[in-house]
Amino acid sequence: MLDRGKLRVLLLGWKGVGKSSVGNSILGRRDFEAGQETELCLRRQALVSGRRVTIVDTPGWDWFSVRRTPKRIRHESQRGAALLRPGPHTLLLVLPVVSSLTARKRRTLLAHIETLFGDNACLHTMVLFSCGDWLGRTPIEEHILRGGRELHRLLEYCGNYYHVLDSKTPGKDRSISDLLDKIEEMIRENGDEAFLPIQSEWCKSQLLFFKYHIGHFTKLKGTVHPKHKKAMSPLSPTAVCPSRQFLCDLARFPISCSNTMYLESKMHM
Repeated sequence: MLDRGKLRVLLLGWKGVGKSSVGNSILGRRDFEAGQETELCLRRQALVSGRRVTIVDTPGWDWFSVRRTPKRIRHESQRGAALLRPGPHTLLLVLPVVSSLTARKRRTLLAHIETLFGDNACLHTMVLFSCGDWLGRTPIEEHILRGGRELHRLLEYCGNYYHVLDSKTPGKDRSISDLLDKIEEMIRENGDEAFLPIQSEWCKSQLLFFKYHIGHFTKLKGTVHPKHKKAMSPLSPTAVCPSRQFLCDLARFPISCSNTMYLESKMHM
């Protein structure tokens, strides 16, 4: 169910579209390195318009083909969703308002979303038009009307959920508040449920990988020195032992009690 005071947002899109800048604008501070290519997911949190907003910035995709997006980048996108446990409320697809959307580009965007997150990801996806200052006094609705068939089809895919963000002109705070209102409206339309992408093929392969290594740890228990056995034994929920730290490292999750408990629960799925 939706916690009215908390929102979890995953930033997605092509390379060089300004996802990091969008994240900074939403959080109201420079938490993400704008202007540099993002290689790894980064999670940041802030209190925005009365909500606790958590954002994960992800590496950018190739503009024309899923296959041309490196496998490690695709995995990072999926890991970004896992960092927003139990799942993101919204997949925020960043699209520069100055971009010309062709059929190939639209298909590539949708292919990335569906390949990485599944067919039902469209229910949780919102288009965020960045570089809104480029519009000047032109309303976003008029820009969309001029945008052509492919832009219309993309917005239809996302349930016509969209927002335009202009971080360079007055009224930015109001624009951010309106964006969060739209996200909450989308969540209500989805039955107050977050997006749960844990069944992706990557997650399944990672869980098998975890199970193999945890089994290896179990076999090692009988061969280590007695003074080290305690560190490898099951501990209380408030403790993070080396084996649990190893599990977080494998998943590339931040080391914490909550993350280790979550990953261990998935070991027995």
